[in-house]
Amino acid sequence: MAVEAISRGGINVIITASIFLVFSTVIIGLRFVARGRSRTIGIDDWVSLASYVFMVGVMVCHLLLFGPYGYGGAPLVEFSPVQLRHFLIMLYACIILYTCCSTAVKMSILLLYRRIFVTRVFGIITALLGTVLMIWSLCILLLQIFFCKPIHDFWEPTDEKHCLDGPVAYLAISVSNVIWDFTLLLLPLPMIWSLNMTKKRKLQLCAVFLVGILYVGSTTPICICSVLRVVTLRRWREEDVTQTIWGSSIWTIQECAVGIICACMPPLANMFKEWHRKATQRTRSANSRGFGAQAAKSSPDTGPNHA
Repeated sequence: MAVEAISRGGINVIITASIFLVFSTVIIGLRFVARGRSRTIGIDDWVSLASYVFMVGVMVCHLLLFGPYGYGGAPLVEFSPVQLRHFLIMLYACIILYTCCSTAVKMSILLLYRRIFVTRVFGIITALLGTVLMIWSLCILLLQIFFCKPIHDFWEPTDEKHCLDGPVAYLAISVSNVIWDFTLLLLPLPMIWSLNMTKKRKLQLCAVFLVGILYVGSTTPICICSVLRVVTLRRWREEDVTQTIWGSSIWTIQECAVGIICACMPPLANMFKEWHRKATQRTRSANSRGFGAQAAKSSPDTGPNHA
């Protein structure tokens, strides 16, 4: 028996990956255009570019995982041994690339915070958090690389595998990932609270920041995607991983892409404001010219003949 067609869940994953790949490519390109125009390209931009490279890897792996190579979304019993091996190899690559992408996104946001809030205390805090983030990510990455012993047991269809409990391990990793996202979301709030303004204004800024509208409020959508990814991971059953994984795959794709897109929003703010200002000026100029022409046509003839 062998799977011969892409599943409905696989089609959903492929469409999602394609859309977010195009959108994130445009956004990362605009980020470097904006930074290049102002000549302010910094380390946070290069780390964001690295996260984009890892995200492309995640997208390609998912396209293969749920396309004609991996046939993800179909029941496990329909897979031939060769197809199952292909599926598990792609899944292994997706897991590792996701961790690299997630870490790079978080690091780019931390570096962006350091660029915006230039104080000694905040610099020390972000440096410590960055160090802990790298250590945590390295431990997670090593856990995922050596998930099975030997490593190839992850994708070799053998009867006896010496591997960790997949659903439990990945659920725990995802929960810790959510904690990191909310930490990054709340991190700048004390800096906002220390600004020289009224308490009412500070509360308004904090409220707006938490819903992701403020200039640096770039982690709220990532938190939402991370939480939803945890919810879908609870539906993952190892005995039928090929069919039950597509839901969490969709949120994995969105979490990586949305993280990059949101991390690019603050650097793009000034360019968007400039575009809006120019568009408004052009509209006003066109309206004023049109109004002038209309007024000239409707004005009474005051020449000699009329007199």
